[in-house]
Amino acid sequence: MFHMTYFFILSGFLFKRKSFKKEFSRSVNSLLIPYLCFNTLLLLVAFVVGDFEWNMIQKNFLCNYVFPVRYFSPLWFLVSLFIMRIVCSLVNERYYGLLAVCTILISIILFYTHHLPLDGEPDYFQWATTCICTPSFVFGYYLNRNNWLDIPNKVHLSIIRNGFIFMLFAGAVIIGKFNGRVNVFTCAVGHDILLYYGVSFIMSYIIMYYISDICTRNNKYIEIISTGTILILALHVAMIDGISFGIQMRSWSSMLLAIVIMAISSCLISFSIKYFPFLLGKKTNRII
Repeated sequence: MFHMTYFFILSGFLFKRKSFKKEFSRSVNSLLIPYLCFNTLLLLVAFVVGDFEWNMIQKNFLCNYVFPVRYFSPLWFLVSLFIMRIVCSLVNERYYGLLAVCTILISIILFYTHHLPLDGEPDYFQWATTCICTPSFVFGYYLNRNNWLDIPNKVHLSIIRNGFIFMLFAGAVIIGKFNGRVNVFTCAVGHDILLYYGVSFIMSYIIMYYISDICTRNNKYIEIISTGTILILALHVAMIDGISFGIQMRSWSSMLLAIVIMAISSCLISFSIKYFPFLLGKKTNRII
């Protein structure tokens, strides 16, 4: 219902506008280089396990993830995020609101005219998905700049504040379930794109409001995980499929598998920070 919206809101929240030249250089290092490195690694994995097809190379460079294997797909967000950051470096900050409105209108038109590239249709360079998700990025930017996360605190009585937020969240969940399947990677936004925007923005805002306090505390593990998010997203599906191959997964075993994968990922992140920082989009061997 909301997790990719939440991701792009966080990305916008942390975005600091720079000149096009500086942003292009930063985004190439932090997004495109990891994208190419991990996709090359996954192509080698596909070759070794017998999943490789020659057209995968072309699809990787065209950012078209219509693949017969699923472990390539998590990296699509790097392409969308790259485009958003470059566009926002070209657009004056005073027009970010207009950018959000325009992309919402384009997405609505594509949705109601049935021109969104849904499930399995080519979406080269993730242009349609990027259009759908750009308003989330801009919303996150304004959350930070205008301190919108402080709005609930204006209700000083916590029982009233938390009660209202709980009812709002529950209502969003119910409406989201009614709206149907959402997968913005394949441009699926449920039965109605307006309901998708409303539900995903409300749920993302509420979760961000409550988790912001936790994330501002010093925590070495959170710091490591946040530094290596790209590595986790790039490799977690391959690890899931590899480790669970031939095993019938149940609830308890899935939870155990998640713990094992996070432990492996933490070790790989620490190793990459020290020896291969470019894989994580970093220029130095220290956590930034």
